[in-house]
Order: sequence, then C-alpha cells, then structure tokens
Amino acid sequence: IGENPQPMLGQISIPSNSTATNNGSRSNSGKNAGFTYEVDRDDDPTEILPCTDADYDCSLRSAIVKANEDGNSSQITFAGHRWIILANRLPDVSDANTTFVAKDDQEVHVDGNNLSAHVFRITGPQTIINGLRIYGAGAGFSNIVITESAYDVTIKNNIIGDGDSPPGHCGSSENTYAGIYVDAQGYNGDSARAWIFGNTIECINGSPGEGIVVFTDKVIIGLDNQWKSGDHAVNVIQFNRGFGVNLNRTTGNTITGNKILNNQAGTIFSSNVDNNIMFNDFD
Repeated sequence: IGENPQPMLGQISIPSNSTATNNGSRSNSGKNAGFTYEVDRDDDPTEILPCTDADYDCSLRSAIVKANEDGNSSQITFAGHRWIILANRLPDVSDANTTFVAKDDQEVHVDGNNLSAHVFRITGPQTIINGLRIYGAGAGFSNIVITESAYDVTIKNNIIGDGDSPPGHCGSSENTYAGIYVDAQGYNGDSARAWIFGNTIECINGSPGEGIVVFTDKVIIGLDNQWKSGDHAVNVIQFNRGFGVNLNRTTGNTITGNKILNNQAGTIFSSNVDNNIMFNDFD
C-alpha cells in the first residue's frame, strides 16, 4: 500500500466483558539457523554496506537488504544503543523468518523522520520485531505495516509512536496515520496473520491517528503466539488521536487483555460483532 485508505466508520462497539553470531556470519545452531547482521551505525546511507565483522559497516537499511537476499532465516541485532534516523524509505521486509531484536538493556530508536513512507513495511511471513522504539512515519503512513502475503508476524515488546521515555510525552508521530496497520492476506492454515502483544502504542496524532488499524482477519491483539495471556502480553494503547483499535468491518479478530485508555475517538471501533473482544481495560 501507499497511503492508507481512510477507515469506513459505522457504529461503535465497546464491549467490556466480551479474553548471536558475528555480523553476516552463519549460525549452525538449531533447525532455523541462519545469518545475523549487527547494525552498528545510526545514519542511513543509500549505499548497501557489507555488514561484516568490521566496525561501522552495517546500517539498518543494509541489514534488511542482506536479510531479504540471503535465503535463510535472519536476525538483525544492534550494537549498543542506537538512534537511527531514516533518510529514505526502507526496503520492505520481504523474506521469511527475519527477526529484529534489541536486548533488554538496549535502547534502539528507528525514527521515520516524517518521510512519506512507512517506517517498517512487512510483506514476508514469520517476521518478528521485538524491543524497538518505532515512530515518525509521515502523513498518510504508518509506523508498522503488515501487508500482502505476510502471515505469522509477531510485533512484541516495542514502543510504537513515542520517542520519549515518559508515557504520553508525545511529539514523535504527529502526522502518522496509525501505529500498526494490518491488511495482510497471507496464511498458512494454522496460525494468525499477526500477533501483537506486550507493546506500548501511543501518541499517534495524524489523521486519523489510530493505535492499531485492521483490514483483515486472524489478527491477535493481547495474546502471545502460544495463545497465552498474562502481563507479558498486555498492550497499552493510549493517547492516540483516533481509536485505540479500529477493526472497521472485519471479522475473526481477537482483542483481549489490553489496556486501551485515553484515545480521543474512543477505545475499539467495530461495525461487525463477529470479533472476539473481551477482558480489556478501558478505565
């Protein structure tokens, strides 16, 4: 997609009780062994860097290109704290089994710099984004988009929309369409299209400024990818201009166990009752 379509609004339903290895080197451990690329610079040059063991030779852009081309499962990690400001649209994340992960003691920012582009656009199955701060998509674009043939995508433990540490200290996604936008059609028969859990999604202040927008089915919001609930799986969706979650006219989605608070347009929008919406905190 380019610019996201405007949501189709109808009635509002708000039920309250309705549940590493070296850079570019091959890891041989486990059936999903593949390559790891360690991002060690904050700038965003257009040239594709080699992503080897050498210092300062792997940008986020280069790591994505390498992961898309290597034909294996890939892990993209980060050297220390990173504050990456994009200069141009990133490549789509198109190959299967690509994982972006920051360690618990790292702070990794990916700033969309108000470009006319999504920050991450995921078209490949079984992508994981874990532990990043992602914000700054431009007008009509979203911070994370899950689209085309993507399925079994996991978005967990991220802060989406806000670049500052204090909750609700907004200003990083003033023109952004949505925190997460899902219209993927890929499916392998026994999984979800997307699992969204453990995130804080806040301060999306563009038009319409939704926390999460869904234009498909089989999106699971608030359960992990083992179908388990708990503190680790709760999404906090707050301080957004639009709805916390906008399901539009979709069916077959699950929203459970989340904290959906202080969103200007409301908590959850759905014009179809055939979604599982239960045990969320709207206080």
